[in-house]
Amino acid sequence: MAHSLKSETFRLSAICLGALAVSACGSPKIAPQHAAVVTLYIDISRSMPLIDNPAFAERVIEQVGREVRDLELGDEVRVFVVGNRTADRAVSLPKISTGYNLRIPEAATRVQKNMRDLIAEHRQDGGDDATNLLFALENSHPICTPRSRVILISDGIEANDSYSVVRALANGTDISLPKAQQPYLKGCSVTFYGMGISSETGAGIEAQPLANSPMQALTNAWRTYLRSAGVNNDAITIHSMV
Repeated sequence: MAHSLKSETFRLSAICLGALAVSACGSPKIAPQHAAVVTLYIDISRSMPLIDNPAFAERVIEQVGREVRDLELGDEVRVFVVGNRTADRAVSLPKISTGYNLRIPEAATRVQKNMRDLIAEHRQDGGDDATNLLFALENSHPICTPRSRVILISDGIEANDSYSVVRALANGTDISLPKAQQPYLKGCSVTFYGMGISSETGAGIEAQPLANSPMQALTNAWRTYLRSAGVNNDAITIHSMV
């Protein structure tokens, strides 16, 4: 009986030590019960340099790859296209779920390939003629479980049937986006890439941001909107150049 007990104790100790060894040797991070979701919105309107500035587009794609590589196994990536106000803009592309069959590096590579294919497709047709980012956000139901984040690849120059940031900038009037009707982004962090970047420079020429005053007005307008959608101010990060 004593010999049997010692054998069992030794076996359990070996199992525990083995588990510790696997952990210490850099096994992949495993997402907790509620997986995080990165929801990516890609603005393919003509005002966005993704369409006519390949160098800018590639920098954005590389940045998104770095963001995806920070995920934990079990997390997901959802991608939405932003532009014209059409029903398909509220439906995500096939989601990418990380797991033992799709490790983090491979998931990042797949997201980047999908982005390159998407941008190339819309580069051929010249891009959409409107920017309905608010429509895409409010109708796509982003998931805001713990650690989830929203990445907006857009100039933020909302232009739709009811409101135009372009007109406000041209007229020198205040930029005032409509408030969100509910805090649908509560729990998410939000990162903007490309805020206020002009696509008027033409293909192959470095994209340029708005001047300081209109850039600040545009940034403040989006911060106000995102706070109305439930995002904490310290969870909002806005970049113009990438």
